[in-house]
Amino acid sequence: MDKIKDLVKKYFSHLAYFYIHLRYRIFVTIALSFVVGILDGFGLAMFIPLLQMVSGEKTASSQDLGGLSFMVEGFEAVGIPMTLVSILIIIIVFFSLKGIAQFSNAYYNTITRLYFIRKLRFSNVERFGSYDYKAFVQADAGRIQNTMSGEVGRVSQAYASYFTTVNSWIMMLIYVSLAFVTNWQFAI
Repeated sequence: MDKIKDLVKKYFSHLAYFYIHLRYRIFVTIALSFVVGILDGFGLAMFIPLLQMVSGEKTASSQDLGGLSFMVEGFEAVGIPMTLVSILIIIIVFFSLKGIAQFSNAYYNTITRLYFIRKLRFSNVERFGSYDYKAFVQADAGRIQNTMSGEVGRVSQAYASYFTTVNSWIMMLIYVSLAFVTNWQFAI
């Protein structure tokens, strides 16, 4: 267990810092990013049968989707024929669900960021209770104000930048994974 903690502290120190303050909220953020990526990837994958239909084939085949053939087979199993109109509707549904998931992700990130800022500021205010009165009176008021506003803002911006990067990594990993599942030779 200590090796895992040392590994996290060494390679994921920023994530550990945010985890200390946000706990489970980090995993919800990552899960929402994952859902957005999967829905986007599935929506993009449905363009392959769409292109088959546009190129003149009567029906879309699941063979060109490789490991994602379960999508076309699943829709056919529930009685949705793979026609041009149905494929377009499926794409619209996937991208609409992705839009809802993306909105939920952005909304949750905003709430989490506000919680993070509030927690940092209240934590700073609470620490004044244990601050020596004489030292407080002699302290530079500008430094205290900068710590309470400017530095908290910078930490909040670091949080936003960090999770934008994490989100980008998740999306890239999902796209690459789906490309390899679909056709590993083409993906290479």
